[in-house]
Amino acid sequence: MSFSDELVLAALLHIKNGDDSMRRHDNIVAGSLIGRRVRLAFADPAQRPLACGAEGWVRSVLDNGDVTVEWDHGEGRFWLVPGADRWEWLGATRPTVRYPDGLVLEALLRIKSSLTSGDKSTRSLDKKVAESLSGRRLRLVFINDEYTDLEPGDEGWVRSVDGAGTVSVRWDRVVGTALIPGSDQWEWL
Repeated sequence: MSFSDELVLAALLHIKNGDDSMRRHDNIVAGSLIGRRVRLAFADPAQRPLACGAEGWVRSVLDNGDVTVEWDHGEGRFWLVPGADRWEWLGATRPTVRYPDGLVLEALLRIKSSLTSGDKSTRSLDKKVAESLSGRRLRLVFINDEYTDLEPGDEGWVRSVDGAGTVSVRWDRVVGTALIPGSDQWEWL
């Protein structure tokens, strides 16, 4: 799914400014950026030590609307700030691997259990599977959290998976919590 540059910037600025009037729409636009190729046109050098023309892949969009990028040539993981930095989309999207849902859940559970067991035998494969989830859409089936505003059927996109296998999600309807494999249930869209 591709959106115009103007629509993308408007959605990121809505997110940055806390404007929830179009939250679902803005989150869909933001989720579509993950894996897209970007080239930096301008950034404040005092804030981000990147040269104009630096290129990279979008990793996620943060809750404040900033865009995290995995820059080529070891520039690190500096972010782009909507309204302050300028960039251009290069049209390319990073090829993604879609692992079978059962393998994904197994990998997340192994990551979680390896923290206590110390078993690192499948760590590199599990990490690769977990990294492939960024940008995938999901629908909540069950969450084991009595204090959340999330409800079964809520949808969002995966921002990241941490070292404990916890899935960080940018929810369309509410600001929510992360999902814990083995405790919470979801389905991939």
